[in-house]
Amino acid sequence: MRRAALGVAVVALAGAAATAMASAGTGWVLQATPSPNASTGVVHDVLQGVSCTSTTACTAVGAGANELLAERWNGTAWTVESLPGPKEVNKGLYGLFGVSCTSATDCVVVGASDVGTVTERWYGKGWSVQYTPTARTNGATLYGVSCTSTTACTAVGTSRAGKALAERWNGTTWTIDSVPMPTGQTEAVLQAVSCPSPTACVAVGEAGHGVGTTRALAERWNGITWTIEPTLTPTGATLSYLWGVSCTSATACTAVGDAPFDATLAERWNGTTWTIQPTPNPPSGANLFGVSCTSATACTAVGGSGSPYNTLAEVWNGATWTVQTTPNPSKSNNSSLFGVSCTSDTACVAVGSWGPNNGNPNLYTLAEQHS
Repeated sequence: MRRAALGVAVVALAGAAATAMASAGTGWVLQATPSPNASTGVVHDVLQGVSCTSTTACTAVGAGANELLAERWNGTAWTVESLPGPKEVNKGLYGLFGVSCTSATDCVVVGASDVGTVTERWYGKGWSVQYTPTARTNGATLYGVSCTSTTACTAVGTSRAGKALAERWNGTTWTIDSVPMPTGQTEAVLQAVSCPSPTACVAVGEAGHGVGTTRALAERWNGITWTIEPTLTPTGATLSYLWGVSCTSATACTAVGDAPFDATLAERWNGTTWTIQPTPNPPSGANLFGVSCTSATACTAVGGSGSPYNTLAEVWNGATWTVQTTPNPSKSNNSSLFGVSCTSDTACVAVGSWGPNNGNPNLYTLAEQHS
């Protein structure tokens, strides 16, 4: 299940039952990823986010059969990681949504369980649980995280009361930041965050005050306080959502999402204002869920499009967005990509899930590599 947008569930529909590996200049190719529950009959293995520090070091996170899921790429193969999980939770783990790695031996992952938020750290040899102030607050969820060092991370999500939530790691403890709510809005979700420095972060999501009122939301951290930065909703659209954001500096950020009905959305922050960038839309509709930028003129966004749903990737070259060809597993009738991480303008890894559909509810992990 894709993270919820103010009560609107966006189902994880993506792909990866593949054996092909990437070689230089091949574009996007499928990678073989393990689905831990593939032999159980009922499979719901989804990868929600990915972070790469090199072409041979990536960590992807998600959920599998209501339990935490993390997989690691070493340049040759993906393997499942053993996660300890919060001590309070024996069953009903919900999953991980975000990951940020500052090196091959340091990653932070965030998500939620049936008792509150989940945060864990990879220290090169294993995973350890970190407790946030909302770890025992049922209903609180962390969807995104961005770290600039081992002592500086920001995680965002939503509180038990349905308000925007941000928490900050200083190397020792997690603390809750004060996050403003848009005027007149009663609920808000921050879906993703990107920090180009410890004193500069941009978080995006959506806010509303009831059915049919949801609008894109962006907030900026200047090292002291969070402030709301007005975003735009496309002309003619009544709703808008932002699912992912990537900043290469405090004055260069790209956020992606969608606006009904299933129209891709990209907005650009220049340090002062947000502006909408025209994005291509496949005929049967599309959504963009994740984005990764390596410079102000190089971004890759991923999502899903069409009917049946297929993987989607779009690339920004500093002037325009264009669609890239992406593969889908041969037996997939419902596939999408939810997260992407690029280590150069042309080297990216994207993750998601795929399903046969046709009345079959199973989902399997998916990873694709671009070179």
